[in-house]
Amino acid sequence: MLILDSNTISYYFRGDPQVVSRLQALRPSDLGVPVIVEYELRYGLLRLPPDVAAPRLAALAQLLRPMQVLPFDSECAVPKPPRFAPDWRPWARPSGRTTR
Repeated sequence: MLILDSNTISYYFRGDPQVVSRLQALRPSDLGVPVIVEYELRYGLLRLPPDVAAPRLAALAQLLRPMQVLPFDSECAVPKPPRFAPDWRPWARPSGRTTR
């Protein structure tokens, strides 16, 4: 699954050729959008005048409809170490010294 952020969706709506071709090459069911991204996009559009916001909100809803909207709760907010790094803390050094 490819998880989209608000910038990627904004580039899609602006017609960025790289983003448009990449997203159109994938099945919508293989795309995910965190609910916080959906909120951010809707909030930004609702700051526009209603006559400008309405068609953009409709286009956003149509784009998101077949995608998986991913939850974001407290469990998601807890940082987890990457699977590829033995010690993911940026201030830790193998010698035990820290840079704080």
